[in-house]
Amino acid sequence: VASLVPKSVLDNEMGDADMAMQARLLSQAFCKLSHSLSTSQTILIFINQVRSKLATFGFGASSEVTCGGYGLQIYASIRLNIRRI
Repeated sequence: VASLVPKSVLDNEMGDADMAMQARLLSQAFCKLSHSLSTSQTILIFINQVRSKLATFGFGASSEVTCGGYGLQIYASIRLNIRRI
């Protein structure tokens, strides 16, 4: 997921602000795909990466975040966290 790049980002000059475009596109795609995937009994698998949050406040708060916005978390039926020990 982290390597998905929207066309608008590729077309813009370096340094142009295009905040949350990847998250917005993924959320729209999940909205359109969720019914089709459900009715066709199809599994869609995404592989993503985990990054450290810049600032974490509060006891027990997660210090990691995944790329692509909250759409992945909202529409996912199952999320697996696999790490090297």
